[in-house]
Amino acid sequence: MKIDKNKLIIRKLDISEIDAYVDYIKYVKAHMEHPEWLGEFTKEELNSMLSDNSCIYVWAFDENNNKPFEEINQFIATGMLIPSRQKDLDKFLQSDMKFEDVIDFGPEAVHPDYIGNGLQSDVIQFLEKIGLEKGFKSGLATVDPDNIYSIRNLLKNDFENVARVELKRGTRDVLRKNILGG
Repeated sequence: MKIDKNKLIIRKLDISEIDAYVDYIKYVKAHMEHPEWLGEFTKEELNSMLSDNSCIYVWAFDENNNKPFEEINQFIATGMLIPSRQKDLDKFLQSDMKFEDVIDFGPEAVHPDYIGNGLQSDVIQFLEKIGLEKGFKSGLATVDPDNIYSIRNLLKNDFENVARVELKRGTRDVLRKNILGG
């Protein structure tokens, strides 16, 4: 379904809204041909991550601006930023980077009704802007190598495919961008 992006707001998810976010991710995965492509964290992991400076941003229609996120249909798209740790950089074969300079672009998800509106690319651009405002110099993303849609969106936004790694959740391509360079 086509949407007017000018009628969308972007807001940071509050930790009290985690249940709705978890339900939304499950809903998105249930409507994907390849649900293994979308990373998923448990509620406990998300609570821990949000308490440790990770952020989830939600794209929603403007009528949801001052309402708590409680229902799946309030979400249009989401994106997550996760500060890197040295062990993450080692695991992603990016040990040449300083972990305090790197932000990880976590799962991005678009509601199945709104795929085809260029929202994932918008999410990536927004996350990059926020990462830069927070003082990070580089961004990393890990993507299933068969997920040509996410890879294409990251490449379109000037990420480079720099490595392939084996993680618990399977093989992932590592994409990297110097966000200081725009």
